[in-house]
Amino acid sequence: MQLITFLGANEIKHTHKYKFKGKEVSAEESVEALLSLYSFQKVKVLVTEKAKKKNLELLEVIVETQKNIDIIDIDEDIEALTIIVSALLTEDSIIDVTASFRSIPFSTLISSTLSRFNHHNFVKDIVYARQIDGSPSPNIAASEFEYISIEKYLDIIYASALLSMFQNNYTLIEHYHIEDEELVKLFGCLSNFSRAVLTGNLSAVIYEYSQPVLAQIDMIKDKPYLEKPLAVIYKEITLYKDLSSKSAYNKLLEYSKKMYEKKYYSLAVTSLSEAVDYFYCETAQKMNKFIQEEYRVCYDKYTFRRDVVKSIYNNQNLRNVHLRDVLLSLPWKENIKNSDFLQKLSKIRNEVAHIPIMKDEKNNIQHKDIAPLFKTAQQIFGTP
Repeated sequence: MQLITFLGANEIKHTHKYKFKGKEVSAEESVEALLSLYSFQKVKVLVTEKAKKKNLELLEVIVETQKNIDIIDIDEDIEALTIIVSALLTEDSIIDVTASFRSIPFSTLISSTLSRFNHHNFVKDIVYARQIDGSPSPNIAASEFEYISIEKYLDIIYASALLSMFQNNYTLIEHYHIEDEELVKLFGCLSNFSRAVLTGNLSAVIYEYSQPVLAQIDMIKDKPYLEKPLAVIYKEITLYKDLSSKSAYNKLLEYSKKMYEKKYYSLAVTSLSEAVDYFYCETAQKMNKFIQEEYRVCYDKYTFRRDVVKSIYNNQNLRNVHLRDVLLSLPWKENIKNSDFLQKLSKIRNEVAHIPIMKDEKNNIQHKDIAPLFKTAQQIFGTP
């Protein structure tokens, strides 16, 4: 096990008591205490110029008595410190941030947190020696300290970041490191939801993956510091679950709006086009007994939908003349015919479905081209 620790920058005037995992030792500094309380194969001591000037004598004693120790000069720059700590994480490590809270306020905790997320297999714990005896400042009098793990708080920091990421665009980092089992289960459920919703697998989203997310959030909705993001995600997932009671075209319309909101424009346009197709098919079946019977007897779902869409969009002749005449006589046919909505939707769908590969090729579709389509679609859906 490797220890990564910091030399304090305050001048040492007293010997303090330190407790760690049931053991106790008297020492002047946290680094000295940990080396007495625990056996480390390697030790990395990060030292600022100020700390070296104040406690050079202690540093020399540590170097003389400890094997496999490296002294690393640092400054208080957060980016540089993060790079240094990350570079040191090549094996299982405990990071002690006790002294750095006083000499480098909070920047070490931040850099250690970032390092933990990038090298989660190697950071076994991050510890801090808190004062437990209520005595004055350690600079004034001898004090008593106990090492505590701040791992659980880092779980909260990381979980909060993951929830924010999911809330923004339904994505997650797959290889996360969280110890809390309830949070691990939640992110497993959210990962399943994410893969389904971003691949257009709407039926799985509605009927398979929404409920497990909601059930898991119900179990941890009062978890400290995560109540608000959990409540926001719960509300969002509930919208998908509630789609189960809606018609096919309304399912697709609501999904399309969500994809547009999250800036997945290809999915938004594709699902909106599907919604319009389903609308024509479903309403045509409801409005005409012949279509209902013919659909059941002569048409599979795909063929019927294809023929309905062709006749409505393009007035194409169908082999079944009766079916063609019925479709063209539906009361909302003229409203659609007089609008360029379908042409625009078809054009935009074709463009977003095309992947540019040549140097001068571009996909010129912008969100402002898509936004008006939702209003028109909603108007059409309200026609029958």
